[in-house]
Amino acid sequence: MFLPKKILQKKLQEFLEEDLGRGDVTTYSTIPTNVVVEAEVRAKEAGVIAGLEEASILAESLGLRMETMIADGTEVNPKTLLLKIAGDARTLLSWSGHFLIFCQE
Repeated sequence: MFLPKKILQKKLQEFLEEDLGRGDVTTYSTIPTNVVVEAEVRAKEAGVIAGLEEASILAESLGLRMETMIADGTEVNPKTLLLKIAGDARTLLSWSGHFLIFCQE
């Protein structure tokens, strides 16, 4: 990581706040409160993974539990398990698109 964790966490939080504003209206209107979910993220195609460290820091700041199965820089094949994530359904759904952006860059 090139930035100290606190600075990176602040920048990631600013990114999320700017994009989501007051929240994900669809998620908050369709998902009840206090629903806890677990998910696995797998590679769609072969490639080199990046952004897991940043995604992990943001997940932690949002109260989600994330366990990475591989490290940034790892070459993967389709369907390789990248990580497991769990926590509040509303938070996870609102954040999931942003996580994918980190990991695709």
